[in-house]
Amino acid sequence: MLGGIVLTDNKSLRIIKQLSPDPLTVVITGYKVRKNLQGIDRLRALSGGLYQALFNMALDGDLWRQPQ
Repeated sequence: MLGGIVLTDNKSLRIIKQLSPDPLTVVITGYKVRKNLQGIDRLRALSGGLYQALFNMALDGDLWRQPQ
């Protein structure tokens, strides 16, 4: 299993980049909770702009700043 922050291309099932930030503790909740797909069209609408900007920031190593 990979550690750190892993950026992936889920469509082609490949890893783009793996980052190892300073020591960090993360708690993940809701494991194995079924996802509600009612808002999928809204997510798709955001995929070209906001999500792409966030992904590009992460690729550049800027993990903690909020987009402007």
